Amino acid sequence: MDRILDGFAADRVMFPHHTTDIVVHRIDDDTLRVWAKYLIIRGDGTAGSGDYQDTVVRVPRGWRIAERAVSRGDRPADDPDGPSTRTLSTATWLAPGN
Repeated sequence: MDRILDGFAADRVMFPHHTTDIVVHRIDDDTLRVWAKYLIIRGDGTAGSGDYQDTVVRVPRGWRIAERAVSRGDRPADDPDGPSTRTLSTATWLAPGN
């Protein structure tokens, strides 16, 4: 839980985001790998994007995210949230153990 809370700076406004282009890779009957793109529109009207790569498992109450990797999209040095380079790829999505 501490790792999750560390990702939310107290002075940072969080804006709604939308996921799109979702692709699912079946590992077995109870495990899926899911790759989705996300898009945010910030308060200043600029946009940001990135990727989620999740391992999703079946539990008695349905499907739940067991692991999540997040990568911000390629962003220039003058991006309001700072520069970044996309770090997730097909190789990380299909890698054994992910």
